Amino acid sequence: FSSGDGVDDTAMVFQGNITDITAALASMSFRAPANDHGEYTLSVDVDDLGNVGQGDTISDDGAITVTVNALDDPYTLTNPDSITVDEGTKTLLTGLIVNDLEVDEGEVLNTAVSVKVVLTVSHGTLSSTEGEAGNATMSLSGSLAEVNASLASIYYEGEELYQGTDILAVEVRDFSDNALITEGETSLALSAINDAPTVTVPVAQEATEDIALGITGISVADPDINESILANAKVTLSVDHGTISLAQTTNLSFDADNGTAEVIFTG
Repeated sequence: FSSGDGVDDTAMVFQGNITDITAALASMSFRAPANDHGEYTLSVDVDDLGNVGQGDTISDDGAITVTVNALDDPYTLTNPDSITVDEGTKTLLTGLIVNDLEVDEGEVLNTAVSVKVVLTVSHGTLSSTEGEAGNATMSLSGSLAEVNASLASIYYEGEELYQGTDILAVEVRDFSDNALITEGETSLALSAINDAPTVTVPVAQEATEDIALGITGISVADPDINESILANAKVTLSVDHGTISLAQTTNLSFDADNGTAEVIFTG
């Protein structure tokens, strides 16, 4: 070979005896560029190198027209690797697109074929508008343009108080027989927000003069603090007249003393 090597070449020039050349040409194959179609010309030139008899070298040439027919290439999916969302907030998911090679090239082989997309999450809900109640699974179907328009307005909301990572699974399916064409996953990283604590108090109480009143039914809660997330909270108790005492003070630290009109502690 003086040009190319005989494998996946756009052009090659080689020498050999007629028997070997004939054998090589008999096993030749042609492949058009990926995802391309149309007419191609295969040119063949031969030169006898003037090896036999008198006179100059003599050559001949020929050409073959090869028509490559188009295939209806499957849809492909573009989706981001990860999206950050806020806990307890609906977030617009961006970057989800179903692609069709023929449409990208300005050519549509079968405009009657529709596509179906199924989206699923495990720790939240999906909806098509901010105000709509969502579901863990959403199914979209229609033309490529209709499906992509719907994908551009998908909202995700994580489960209440859930912190961690959710997975958005996307399946692109054939509309006619529901066969899976392609699929992808996007990681949804839920960013925690500071939820407000709550205070529960009992109904109005009655006490007797000069006798301490035991009060029950006061409790505090913070949805951000649980057995797996350890953190302190600060409580302030105060009265207009009199004093407040806590019978149990284990593991509490005081900013204002127990048994006074204002008790401030952390625990």
